Amino acid sequence: MSKKFNWVDYTVLVLIFLLLVGVLSVKMNLHKTSDKAIKSESTVEFDVTFQSVRLTSDEDPISAEKEAFLTIRNVPYKKLEIVNVKKTHSKVVIFDGTKKAVAVDDPSMPYLYNYVVTVKDDAIITDDGAVIGGNKIKIGLPIIMEGFKYRINGVVSDVRVKE
Repeated sequence: MSKKFNWVDYTVLVLIFLLLVGVLSVKMNLHKTSDKAIKSESTVEFDVTFQSVRLTSDEDPISAEKEAFLTIRNVPYKKLEIVNVKKTHSKVVIFDGTKKAVAVDDPSMPYLYNYVVTVKDDAIITDDGAVIGGNKIKIGLPIIMEGFKYRINGVVSDVRVKE
């Protein structure tokens, strides 16, 4: 009994041949894969803005030169060093007698604060931006920051690549 090759057999042979050619071209650096898109690795600092944080304690739970655990897009990442913290009271706009708007501390919300926290990490720099933990760090990215006494939601408001 002799068996004839049909078109399915030839198609399978051609696909196996193309697969072998593709693997060999990647191994011999004739074809560049996605890991070649990395331009460099660098330290990146990014600001995270936290609005309307309720805080009744006189002790500030967030401070520079400490570490905080970050969750990016609801995926736990790691602890990062806090570089800088700016804390301000929640503001309200009032108009003085000259029809000018003035921002003052909101007297109806004495325990409401806004924070801008700067953290730093090592990042992979690509053509599309800085990447940490598999996430592109860009303005508008939701972040959860957690420390010993706090867990607050914020948004990335600035990204700076350090040379």
